[in-house]
Amino acid sequence: EVFDHWVLYNIPPTTGTIPEGGAVGTVGVNSIGVTKYAGPCPPDRQHRYFFRLYALPGTLNFIKAPTLREVEEAARGMMLEKSTLMGERR
Repeated sequence: EVFDHWVLYNIPPTTGTIPEGGAVGTVGVNSIGVTKYAGPCPPDRQHRYFFRLYALPGTLNFIKAPTLREVEEAARGMMLEKSTLMGERR
């Protein structure tokens, strides 16, 4: 099962860090249906966290806050590059 803890998009290309408790760009809807960060609560077994970053030549516009799936679908046709970082809890 996949759980989206945080959905951020339209992050400025000059962003080097995201301050603790802060956000940059625009916040989308996570798996619990809210537009904020939902911290980890992993099961008592090995668990993986994926961080995906997409480089786009412009911004994405939505009428209402999108889910990660909606952001990825909108970005698919204009994506320049994609990077993934995986963290693991053992």
